[in-house]
Amino acid sequence: MEAEIARLKSECHAKDETLNQLKLKTKSFVDNLRNELAGEKKKVAELVEQLKTASGGGNGAHSDEEVAALKKEIATVTQHENELKARAKTFADSMKAQLQTEKDKVHKLEKELEEKMAALASAATNAASSDLLGFGDTSNKDAEIEELKIKLQGVEQETSGLRDQLRQAEERAKQASQDARQAQDALQSHQTSSDAQIAQLQAELRQIQSHEKDLESSKGSTEAAFGQEHSQLESTMRQNQTLSDQIQQYKIENEHLQKQVADKDFQLELLDSYRRRAEEAEDQGNALRAQASELQMRVSAQQEESAKACAQSVDLERQLSEMTSLYERVNMGRSQSDLQLAEAQTTIKSLEGARDRVDDVNKQNMQLNEKIFQKESEVNALKEDVKRLTSQVKELNDRLDTSKSDSFNRKQQSESLEVAKKQAEDAAKDLLAKAAALEKRNHELTASVEAVTKDSNEKRQKAKVLVIALTNEKQSLVDAKSELQKEVDRLRMELNQKNVENERRLKQVQEENQQRISQSTANIQNLNDEISTLKQTLLVIQESERNQQRAKELANAKREVEDANKKRLAAKSETQKLAVELENVQKCLHQLADNATSSCTSSVKKLNNAQERVNEALAVLEKRASASGKKPQPSSPRGGYRTVEVEDLRGPEAVKPISPTSGARKVEDNLTRLTDKLNAMLEVTDKLCDLSIEQNDVNLKDVVIDKVTQLFTQCFSEKLRAAYAKVDDGESTKS
Repeated sequence: MEAEIARLKSECHAKDETLNQLKLKTKSFVDNLRNELAGEKKKVAELVEQLKTASGGGNGAHSDEEVAALKKEIATVTQHENELKARAKTFADSMKAQLQTEKDKVHKLEKELEEKMAALASAATNAASSDLLGFGDTSNKDAEIEELKIKLQGVEQETSGLRDQLRQAEERAKQASQDARQAQDALQSHQTSSDAQIAQLQAELRQIQSHEKDLESSKGSTEAAFGQEHSQLESTMRQNQTLSDQIQQYKIENEHLQKQVADKDFQLELLDSYRRRAEEAEDQGNALRAQASELQMRVSAQQEESAKACAQSVDLERQLSEMTSLYERVNMGRSQSDLQLAEAQTTIKSLEGARDRVDDVNKQNMQLNEKIFQKESEVNALKEDVKRLTSQVKELNDRLDTSKSDSFNRKQQSESLEVAKKQAEDAAKDLLAKAAALEKRNHELTASVEAVTKDSNEKRQKAKVLVIALTNEKQSLVDAKSELQKEVDRLRMELNQKNVENERRLKQVQEENQQRISQSTANIQNLNDEISTLKQTLLVIQESERNQQRAKELANAKREVEDANKKRLAAKSETQKLAVELENVQKCLHQLADNATSSCTSSVKKLNNAQERVNEALAVLEKRASASGKKPQPSSPRGGYRTVEVEDLRGPEAVKPISPTSGARKVEDNLTRLTDKLNAMLEVTDKLCDLSIEQNDVNLKDVVIDKVTQLFTQCFSEKLRAAYAKVDDGESTKS
């Protein structure tokens, strides 16, 4: 019994230690979960703030670095969450294993209680049987009863201590359940908050997805528009470059024209010298009188040629008027609509070709001016040649003006300029040939002048008339010079206006290009910012989904903990029931022990009385045998021994298997004393029987056995039936 109590104490201590460990583990696990959840909330809040700041401002490399840092933080958070999940899973598995071990221990305790109940039942039967055989000595009974009382008090103290330990274990278990419930409440609150955040984030996700679709559509349209604008910008930039090149070329041409105008001014200044030379030529006119008739014929031919040149000049003036009207229409068309910019660009391209042609014409003009200068030097000899050359110069200047105005015409008029250029080249060649012929003729005339000096006086009158004609021609040349000067000034003003207009349009086009480029860059930046914000919101949504999954796993772990708590409470209630049943069994055991001790003491007393009577009878028989002269036969002390079978007076339903237990030592001691008394009584009765058979031939053994059985039946039948009835009633109430 003491070993059983020690074992129960050790089991109680082990259970207390396991409960304390479970309490500490649950408390530390709950605290860790709370701290980690708080840390996760802080990290999520910091990530949201960082995402807001990253989406609100900053772009380029700085935003990329922030996104990379946020990705690293999110990776660490997810890794930490995975570690938490693994820890929660391992903790749940360990809790399940500990609960399973507790269940196994409870089953073992139930089995042990059943065995103890069976042992108590067997002890009760042994005590009842010992009551039937209680005829011993009463001298040692009080001391044994005191010892039993002391042992019972010790057992009760131990049981009270065990109850206190069980109560403390229950309180610790309640505290652990309260901690688990608090952790469950914290998890529930965190789950509700996370659910609300998840719902909000899902709504934001839907809005962001719709906005992302709108942005994708607008992005496609803007990309298409941007591509068009980019192509247009490239074309306009190329056009601007060409225009800037053309402007530079126009500036260079303007400088060349200014140089040419300066040359013309210089040539006009030289006309004064020409005038002086003409006066000198008047003196030489006397020498030309002889050849007046020939010169008149030549003059008539030259007049015919001048008439043709005048007709050509009229045609060229008509073409010039048409070109100027066309130029005015083009300028009006440019000012009216920007859609005709393409036509202006084509005209500008045609101007590039015309510019080359103008350069050629300018070169030819310079050559012609040089030739004209040479021809004007020859006017000293022949005024008629000067008139023809001036008319040709005028024609060439008119053609030059037409070629300059033709720079603003379309490509269809380029052919006419080429024809005019060829005509001018042919005329220059003819002039060169005629100049060579005139030089030869001049040499001939000088020779002839020496011959006709004598006739100069006669022809002076004619020379005077010729001088008057030459002066008229000179006046006409002066007028032509003034007209040429006016035309040059007008062309210079038009060229300056064109340059100003081209520069203004170039600046306008550059400003428009800059505006389009800035607008396109702003659109691209806005699209990049929106894409970055969408990526960040998607990361936040993914993080919220992972948090939701983690909350679900924590909820599952919480449910498992609740199930384990329920099972633990059920096991606790079962252990309480078993403790109550154990108390009832111990009470019954005490009652049975008391009944057994009382019956054993009474049986021992009765056996002592019967032994005394048998001894007296044996002494009487021995005296009679000695008086009669017969010797009694010695008998072995255990010779005729037969165990007396006592009838079991209990009902068949009360019979149960008997197994010795350490808690029934008291009853066993009483029964051993009772058996010793019975053995001694049997020896004495054997002797008595032997003597009685020798003397009277009477079987006194059967008589004694009958008396003893009757005595047992009368003394113990009622007590045993009452005891077994109590035991049966206790078992029926327990079941």
